[in-house]
Amino acid sequence: MISKRIKLLPALFLCVAAAACGPSEGFQQVPWDMAIDANTQLERLQGLAPTTENNMPTTGSASYTGSALLRLDPNTFAEFDDIAIVADAAIDVDFSGAGNVTGRIDGYQAVTGAGTALQTRVPSSGEILIGEDESLVGTAGLNNAWAADYRGNINVDGTNYIVDNVLIGGFLGNRTRDPTPERITKGIVGGIDTLPPQFATSNGVRTPFDIVVIGETPR
Repeated sequence: MISKRIKLLPALFLCVAAAACGPSEGFQQVPWDMAIDANTQLERLQGLAPTTENNMPTTGSASYTGSALLRLDPNTFAEFDDIAIVADAAIDVDFSGAGNVTGRIDGYQAVTGAGTALQTRVPSSGEILIGEDESLVGTAGLNNAWAADYRGNINVDGTNYIVDNVLIGGFLGNRTRDPTPERITKGIVGGIDTLPPQFATSNGVRTPFDIVVIGETPR
């Protein structure tokens, strides 16, 4: 059964009809190879048009690998404590029936003081699972969109944050000469920009949280 929080999403899917969702403008670049790779992949995906509804697969499956861009803002009145994280992301999509989206985010690399002179690499670990309980592909007449719950933890320099909410997103690419799912849909993107503000929780304290997931098929 799809819960109320997924059912409330159809109107929010409108964002993917026009363009791919991306990280908020406030996400600062961080100077390490993993962040550079993520930014390069993001630029490739931004060059792709959303998969048209007519081209969306209705059977088969596809796997996407890429990155997750995470941001925590422990003190909304200051920049020195902002935490930026780049992580590995893997997403699998089954296009049959109502569709199913599952995935994993791990391999975190983090900095505190993101984008400031105090920016510092810090230890980080954890795992976020996507679509563990519920997900769908297409709704409200937009079959090129998807939604899934996510749940997990982010440990940054000894502080553990719990996250538990919903992602929405869409598919990118229209390679119709080979009509297999991994050929038509070259990319996937998901985020929370069109949703109400989301938070990570640590010891009962809520911290503003932002997440963007991107991925590409291997071909």
